[in-house]
Amino acid sequence: MPVSFAIWDANGKRTEKVTIDSLEQSFTFAYTGELKNVLFDENQVLLGKYYEDKPTAQFVHQFYNSNRYKARYTSIKRLSRTKSDVVDKLLYDAMNDPFWHIRLTAVEHYSKSKTALVEKVLLKVKEIAQNDAKSQTRAESINCLTSLSSEEATIFFKDVIAKEKSFLVISTALQVLSDINPKEALDYARGMEKENVKSMNVTVGEIYSQQGEAQDNEFLIDC
Repeated sequence: MPVSFAIWDANGKRTEKVTIDSLEQSFTFAYTGELKNVLFDENQVLLGKYYEDKPTAQFVHQFYNSNRYKARYTSIKRLSRTKSDVVDKLLYDAMNDPFWHIRLTAVEHYSKSKTALVEKVLLKVKEIAQNDAKSQTRAESINCLTSLSSEEATIFFKDVIAKEKSFLVISTALQVLSDINPKEALDYARGMEKENVKSMNVTVGEIYSQQGEAQDNEFLIDC
């Protein structure tokens, strides 16, 4: 099976082509000056899974210098376990990535960290929540905004809900708003009953079960 190695050193990038024809093989390549990175399967054509053990700096280089989705996705997944200024910058840059799933993965890192976002990241996450082309990424970015104050969250999520066309995003915004401003979320949930969309009905039902009043019981029964 023909496979390519991309090698970056002091002379720049070059590609070495090899043939894999056994379960265990070793390959040796020369390099000049600093070895910046070695990328196995440069064109990312192999279907099987494999694990690369290399320094953090090479995964950072891989993210910024490979144009293949799989190589760049592998970089961000491996680096998201590491805490450093370099990795923080990479994760921020990944939120601007042309591949929507890499943007989503970067946003997921922040939503799972459960820590307050620095101002620069917070502004970027808000922008994604309102403008990203993919509803999945917009919805996930909303999960990063749980640390907003009640007043700021209410204004922001009301604006998102008013302009958003995706019920996934609207549902997510309502869920987060219900944790921050339950009364406002309840009022919005009542306005969503008429949509009669399954994903919205589930969210509305959850809000009613937690904050609802007697007038909301009929919806829960019918649901």
